Amino acid sequence: MAGPEKNEEPDVSVVIISVGREPLYALVPAVLEQETGFSFEVLIVANGPVDETRLPAGGVRVHREDVGRGIPYYRNVGTELARGGVIVYIDDDETPPDDGWLDRLAEPVVSGREKVTVGGAYIPQGQGFLADLISLLGYPGGGSLGWRNVWEVDPRGYTDKLCTCNCAVEKAALDAVGGFHEGLALGASDLYLGEVLMENGVRILFLDDTAVLHEARGDLRGFIRWQVDRGRSIYDLRRVRPLGEFSRGHVSGRFKRTWVILARTFPTRQFAPMVGILLVEFTCHALGYGLQALEDRRDGGAGARQAD
Repeated sequence: MAGPEKNEEPDVSVVIISVGREPLYALVPAVLEQETGFSFEVLIVANGPVDETRLPAGGVRVHREDVGRGIPYYRNVGTELARGGVIVYIDDDETPPDDGWLDRLAEPVVSGREKVTVGGAYIPQGQGFLADLISLLGYPGGGSLGWRNVWEVDPRGYTDKLCTCNCAVEKAALDAVGGFHEGLALGASDLYLGEVLMENGVRILFLDDTAVLHEARGDLRGFIRWQVDRGRSIYDLRRVRPLGEFSRGHVSGRFKRTWVILARTFPTRQFAPMVGILLVEFTCHALGYGLQALEDRRDGGAGARQAD
């Protein structure tokens, strides 16, 4: 089924947060070509140089925002502007795996059987030695390691982690918990939102066949900045809420993931460099955590950072 008529409310709003990355211009047509049993719209929340002349005419709404407000802010804007009762989030460095992705991901929520589904992301190996090592760390969305090797999935298919680079959420469920926490602008907003949804009685269904293809990251400096920010976000999260049941599960999942990585790479030529990348990752997390703690002390405990 194609998108809705202009005067009709769609069942689903596909919300793309974009800084204007090149893959956006392949992503939008791929979403518009999805075969579904429901109507949907495509909404881009642009906080970068999105060229509307390169987008399909009449097939997408574009809303522009200033840069530097943080992903949670832009996701909340997308939620507010969405006309559908179900919101699918996907980012501008991803591509659907096929033309049935949207239907498989959103149909359980559209039908009312579920309130949240998540599919994660997949990054194929073979995109450069460093890029392959970074992808094996398991993020975003499972990376080349796979969701089930990073986070727990119970026998019924429910998981305790939300990854909003590829998920479908009932808008009413989002509104009931206040949406994304805008104080977690550096990261961890997915973890926070997943926890408050589950505490509100919402289950997160993981769907094995809905992973989107994600661009690999092969820049060492960019990787280091990313991981330092992850460390900062961990501190911010601890300020926002104490370490609870779900957070403890997230920590244990990190140890599980590390064991899987080492077992998978041993005794290949990736093993020693992988140990090095893991050490860099953990060091950057500790550094970021410490820097954010010092910044918070200097500011007199003003709270989590509002923007990057």
